Amino acid sequence: MGGSPSIIKGSPLEEILCNWSKIEGVVGLKKKRVITLCQDDWPFLTRVRGAGPDEVWPPEGTFDDKRLATMRRILQDRNPYQMDYLYVWINWADKRNQIKLGKATSKTELLAYFDELHQGGYNSDREKDGNNKEVGQYPMTIEFHSNPRVGPDTGPDVPPLLAAAVHQPWKPGDLMLWQEKMPRLWEDAEKCAKMLSSIFRDYKPNWEDIQTLLQELFTVEEREKIMAKDRELSNTNPGRPVWPIADPKWNIVRQDELQAWRTATQGLLEAVRQCVERVTNWSKVQECQQRLDEHPSDYWHRLRSVLLKYGGMTEQTFQEPLAISVFVNQAAPDINKYFKKHMPGWQAEGLQKILSVATFVYNGRDQERQEKMQKEKDEERKRQERERQTERKRERQEKREDMAFLAAAIAQSAQQNRWQNARGRGRGNRGRRRGFPPQIGGEIVCYWCGDFGHMQRECPLRPRPFLTPQGYPPRTRN
Repeated sequence: MGGSPSIIKGSPLEEILCNWSKIEGVVGLKKKRVITLCQDDWPFLTRVRGAGPDEVWPPEGTFDDKRLATMRRILQDRNPYQMDYLYVWINWADKRNQIKLGKATSKTELLAYFDELHQGGYNSDREKDGNNKEVGQYPMTIEFHSNPRVGPDTGPDVPPLLAAAVHQPWKPGDLMLWQEKMPRLWEDAEKCAKMLSSIFRDYKPNWEDIQTLLQELFTVEEREKIMAKDRELSNTNPGRPVWPIADPKWNIVRQDELQAWRTATQGLLEAVRQCVERVTNWSKVQECQQRLDEHPSDYWHRLRSVLLKYGGMTEQTFQEPLAISVFVNQAAPDINKYFKKHMPGWQAEGLQKILSVATFVYNGRDQERQEKMQKEKDEERKRQERERQTERKRERQEKREDMAFLAAAIAQSAQQNRWQNARGRGRGNRGRRRGFPPQIGGEIVCYWCGDFGHMQRECPLRPRPFLTPQGYPPRTRN
């Protein structure tokens, strides 16, 4: 007998399930699917794809940056429909880090500790120790205690936690994969910015690594355009730093320099997004119709990217009410019909409500399909029954017509025989006795039913009067 899957108490998976309502992007997702992916699918998938021992997804779940980056690299290529569930883990990992950083009470002591750690125990330039092993290849999280509680929302009696951001070098194969997936800047600048943001988030690259990315992923003209746009944004926005032309040697273990690194990289991503050529082409938007097998959330993301590319919108000037109207009008026929029939005031609803209703209709297609198939089967069965009844009526009618024709022929033949027998010669009337059953070809024919072999008084089809057990009709009283 099958039972509910067991979840380890205090594991990251239990933390995700306990804080489900606090996580962003869980609309339309199911907890049961999260458990199945975490315990069965993702551990098997990472082992099959050749992930290292420190990259395999554990069945109890994890918030490790390297494992999350590995899963993201695997899923976005061949399993994009599972990316929504991976974003649940990524979003909650971000929130955990924010809460931990927000609860730090003595930042001076912590920063002093990190400075000491950086000078003695960690080197960002990949120095090698006495055993010729690379130091600092992977990100590490420094915790001052093991928290016995589930989730980041701990009470004031528990000492604070602080995560240290560490630079992580990428592999040569990763750079080749990014080159294949990176579109041209003029085709989809938003996707270019998203890919760079993902790399910045997972690997925390330094200035030299970012320069390598710009050189390998963009052409000379595209790099010049990005730098020109960055200088333009810095000139129009006082206080916004421009991308440095020399290596500032950020030490992202320190909080102040980590913030400077984030500000510079965010400015670079903003410059990449602004390089898009805004061309308004609503025919392209109208061509973006929802496919029958496409989930409403996936369709919304696809429509949003088309609106940003051809609708004359940007991330800052995105018109959500207009996008919702296009979403409903170009949705699948059953979803569009449901909104117009059951939600006449859907124009005033928010995005989450619209996506929730569309997902409800999308998930209810299986039940409607089964009901429709059952209805078609019932109608087919009734149609066949009507055809059988019509066939039986037709056969009975043909049989009655044949019997009537046969009876008429027999009656006519019998009448002719009686007239011939009545004209017998001589005193003895040697002809056949009048009233005797007719004979056709030497066989007796019944007057009542027209069959051969018996007379009318012996006909089984002729109604009989009620007789007593002795064989006499009952007496009637006068």
